[in-house]
Amino acid sequence: MEGASVEAAEAGLSPSPATMKLAEHGEANMALALRGLELKTLDPHLSGWRMRVVPALGHLAVRMITNGVIDRTVQNWIADEHSRSTVKNTIAVLVRVVEQAVRDGIVKVNPARVTGWQKLYKQAEDELHDPRALALPDGETLLALADALVAAPHDQYRGWETSSSSPHAPPHGSARSQAAASGTSTPTTGSGPCGARPHPRPAG
Repeated sequence: MEGASVEAAEAGLSPSPATMKLAEHGEANMALALRGLELKTLDPHLSGWRMRVVPALGHLAVRMITNGVIDRTVQNWIADEHSRSTVKNTIAVLVRVVEQAVRDGIVKVNPARVTGWQKLYKQAEDELHDPRALALPDGETLLALADALVAAPHDQYRGWETSSSSPHAPPHGSARSQAAASGTSTPTTGSGPCGARPHPRPAG
């Protein structure tokens, strides 16, 4: 932050505008930033500012907002399933507020001018209509996922491993495999008490 203050001083900015948070800058300059905007779009812009921009970015100094910060924020809005028009109006008011910061000399470029965000909606729609796009690519990935699920619980529950394995493979926790591991035998079908096979009845 000290480097930013030095750079701001070299640009002729006083400490206050140089370190001003985005929320403060927006409230102080909103009328100027929204000048020329049609009345019917004013409410959607202001709603986007209050409900999305300020909670996500308002605590950051204007000079600390980068392209990466904007990209991740827009992706979060889309992930929250806001409509295209809602995200569009939210980005529009953000662009106008930061553009005023450019005019005031607080920042040199406007990082809010993002492009390509509409493609994220197209990707989400494609995945919705084609669930196979979300499928695991191969068996190795499935086994890796099973191992991760086994390692996650505190008691190392192996049920995930059994349920995710092939239906043709014997369960890891079956009685036969447990008996083999312990060196004991399991009764076979049709055996009598204590594992003894009954004698055949003599013919008539």
